[in-house]
Amino acid sequence: MNESYIGYHLTDRWLKTVCTRNVESVLRLYEPDAILIGTLSDRILVGDELEGYFHMFLSKQNLCGKITDLWVQASDHGYIITSGLYTFSWIENRQVQVVPARFSFVFIPTGRGDWLITNHHSSQVP
Repeated sequence: MNESYIGYHLTDRWLKTVCTRNVESVLRLYEPDAILIGTLSDRILVGDELEGYFHMFLSKQNLCGKITDLWVQASDHGYIITSGLYTFSWIENRQVQVVPARFSFVFIPTGRGDWLITNHHSSQVP
């Protein structure tokens, strides 16, 4: 399987998991000491701090998203980086909120045939 396919699949899996709004399922996609700069956060979060962020983020009514642009880079060191644009939407105060954002993920192989996120940056498009 080529790296572009793997990178697309991993990013798509992350977004589909976010759309389930299940915090534990999303956290299983990250390595224990992963770094996150979340779309709706003004802090860099590490390790156990991700849980609080995802409880807040995934609590949004009807939260889901769509990838609109995706680029994949493979590293000589065995990891895959994906970067691009996605748009989240949810309902807040009976209004649909739409937040376009840019992202980058660094995925590392686990050695068990799967991949985990070690670094994830997401920020609202200005």
